Amino acid sequence: MIDRKKLIIFDFDNTIAKTLPLCFSCFRIVFEKYKNVRMSDSEIELLFGGSEESIIRDFVDEKYADEAVELFYILYENLHDHFISRDKVYEKVILLLEELKNKDKKLAIFTGKGRRSIGISIKKLELEKYFNFIVSDDDVAISKPNSEGILKILEHYKLNPDEALFLGDSDADIISAQHANVQAVGVNWYKTRKFSTNPSVISNDPLDFISSKC
Repeated sequence: MIDRKKLIIFDFDNTIAKTLPLCFSCFRIVFEKYKNVRMSDSEIELLFGGSEESIIRDFVDEKYADEAVELFYILYENLHDHFISRDKVYEKVILLLEELKNKDKKLAIFTGKGRRSIGISIKKLELEKYFNFIVSDDDVAISKPNSEGILKILEHYKLNPDEALFLGDSDADIISAQHANVQAVGVNWYKTRKFSTNPSVISNDPLDFISSKC
């Protein structure tokens, strides 16, 4: 499948790295401090649909919003290494990225994360050498599942939708790709997702693509 594509677009959270536990922890601390509520992961996830900053500004009183946003990003950077380990799944993702790079594939990221958090993660995980074009939620007018980010990436590389493949772990990822007429792969590499949409393929292991099982 990948051999026929020129461009591979990745989601980030729980696709490239298992970052959602870090996100949940940072949100939980912020909301407990500024809303006096302790929220579960599932309750926090119900708020998803934009960058971390937009989620906080929509949920926290306006007079505390700037302070709350800054606390989130301080926590995100300071706790990053504690929460995100380079486990066996992540090492397989790196093997996949190396394989794609060796095949001269163009690699991009379209993430719902804000520009600041994706920048922190890319730097800490030393992923700069793989991705030279990243579209964050701050770079689009409408968040996933809108396909604006994918269309921006296609435009940047001057490619058609049938020349690209999108890999993501959520329904929003799959819908975003489908609306852009880009083939979608639902990934469950970190065993965190069940899809209610219909991706073209579901991959349970990053090495599926290297071994041509997917």
